[in-house]
Amino acid sequence: MQGYVLTERGKLLVAMLIVLLLVLPSLIFVIWSVSKNNPDEEGNTPTGSYQNGSEAPGSDASASASKDSNGQDGDNPDSDIPQISSGSSINPVLFDLDEGKMSFLFNPDKHNNLDSDTTAAIGFLLTSPKNTEDTIFAVEIPQLTDEKTAIVTTAVLNAFELNNVSVNDVIFFVYQPEPDLEDCKINISLR
Repeated sequence: MQGYVLTERGKLLVAMLIVLLLVLPSLIFVIWSVSKNNPDEEGNTPTGSYQNGSEAPGSDASASASKDSNGQDGDNPDSDIPQISSGSSINPVLFDLDEGKMSFLFNPDKHNNLDSDTTAAIGFLLTSPKNTEDTIFAVEIPQLTDEKTAIVTTAVLNAFELNNVSVNDVIFFVYQPEPDLEDCKINISLR
C-alpha cells in the first residue's frame, strides 16, 4: 500500500472544514439563544413591572405597587410574582418570567375573551427560560358551572392560539375556589 501525503492546499482545506464544523454550529446556537430571549420580533412586551423590579416603557409605577387580588399588600407569600398592569379595567396580571408563571383574574359573567393585554402577557410568558420544545402549559381554573367553564377554557385557548401555541400543549386543572368570588383567578405555569 502506498501512503498519501497532503499538499499545502489539502492541509488548508482540511483546516477550513474543521473550523466550519466547529464555528458554524456555535454561531447558529448563539443566534438561536439570543433570538429566543427577545420578547418578540417587533419588540412589544406587556407594560408594567417585571421580575427584576424595572419598569417597562410607558408603564404606571403606581399600578405595579397596587394591592394584589385579595386586597392585601405585597408582603404576603402570593405576592412574590410582580404585577404587570394590564392597562385595562378587567384585571392586573401577576407575572414571573424566570419561573414561567402568571396569574390573572377573569369574569366569565362579563367577558367571553381575555383582554388584549392579558393575551400579550401570555405571549410574553412564552419568552420564559422555562419554555422549551416539550413544554406543557398548565392552566389552573376554579371549579365552575359547565357554562362558565366553557367560557373560561375557550377564552384561554383562544389566547394561546393567538400566540401560536397548539391547544394540544395546554392542560387544564380545576381547583376549589373561595365562595362568593365574582372573578376567577386563573394560574398558568410552564411545565
